[in-house]
Amino acid sequence: MYTQNLAEPQSSMIIREARPTEAPALTEIAFAAKRYWGYSDAAMAQWTRTLTVSARSIARNPTWVAADATDRSLGFCMVWTDGRAWELEHLWVAPASIRRGIGKALLSTALQFARARGADSLRIDADPNAEGFYLACGARRIGMVAGPIPEDSNRMRPILVIDLGSPNQDAGTNPGLPSSTT
Repeated sequence: MYTQNLAEPQSSMIIREARPTEAPALTEIAFAAKRYWGYSDAAMAQWTRTLTVSARSIARNPTWVAADATDRSLGFCMVWTDGRAWELEHLWVAPASIRRGIGKALLSTALQFARARGADSLRIDADPNAEGFYLACGARRIGMVAGPIPEDSNRMRPILVIDLGSPNQDAGTNPGLPSSTT
């Protein structure tokens, strides 16, 4: 479990496995986080399926929640793997908790989990607004794909990868990420 002090000294955060019963709450976080970037209702509607988290997807894919001391969900992430390729399926932080280290802590958890299971990289199909975050965390862009939305037919999404190295490599090799879990 990863524990990190937040802005308020009395607050702390834990990273724990998500429970399938939390699917509706995690879906709310995903929608709120996406809406944070000012997307139109029409754009949000086209993402309904991809932003909706199911109990089944939580049960089938490694999923973690960042929670405060009262177990209120602040954000979550989910990874997908077929045993060879690893992909960040979700990483969302509730808008009120953005820029408090929660995204980095969740990403670090996913990277450590994947590396411990032999992954050499984690692929990320990112929202353009999140690219800077991932680049600061050690990702590199490997391509772009079309991601049109009603208000921008030319919108492109960056495809990123974070190289993990060998499973025995020090966890601190990704800039901007915590080097240990305490």
